Amino acid sequence: MFRSKNKNMEANLSISIQEIEEDMLTFKHNTNSHISTAGDDGFWKSFKIYESQMIALKENSDKLKEYKQELEAKRDEINNERINLQQRLEKSLSHLRKLKSP
Repeated sequence: MFRSKNKNMEANLSISIQEIEEDMLTFKHNTNSHISTAGDDGFWKSFKIYESQMIALKENSDKLKEYKQELEAKRDEINNERINLQQRLEKSLSHLRKLKSP
């Protein structure tokens, strides 16, 4: 159950990274085409595109930070459960050894 949730979060993280990369390529393409086709007007269009792309990148960055925090919390939760299970197993083994010894 934990693994499937982690895989889903990792998939979402990969999608967000891919979206950022696509946004960066789109920005680069749009900026180059606007600057080359129209003088000052093209610059301001490019600036507005740049501004909207930076906002989108910031939002994606925030999402990535949230996913990272969620993954870290799940990792800690799983690790704590593993430690608890290990301690219970050790207690059970100790109890079995006591029963077995004369």
